[in-house]
Amino acid sequence: MYVITKLIVRLVQSSSKCKKAIKQARCRLRLLKNKRQAIARQLRKDLAKLIQSGHEETAFNRICLLMSHTHLLTTACVTIFFETD
Repeated sequence: MYVITKLIVRLVQSSSKCKKAIKQARCRLRLLKNKRQAIARQLRKDLAKLIQSGHEETAFNRICLLMSHTHLLTTACVTIFFETD
């Protein structure tokens, strides 16, 4: 977040415009986080259904997709909530 903030400050000279740009970036990151959470939640439900119906091999292949979404979600949460100014 610090690197993004420095980049925004360089691009935007006015401090009020800079604050608005940072708020917009945070809002966008939160929106993306919510989207990733919804995708991961749906993938977990799909995996449970696949395992219950006996398609373990297909479920195992989809676990990689779930792990990538979970990793991206964790990264977004750290960026939004722990690296704020």
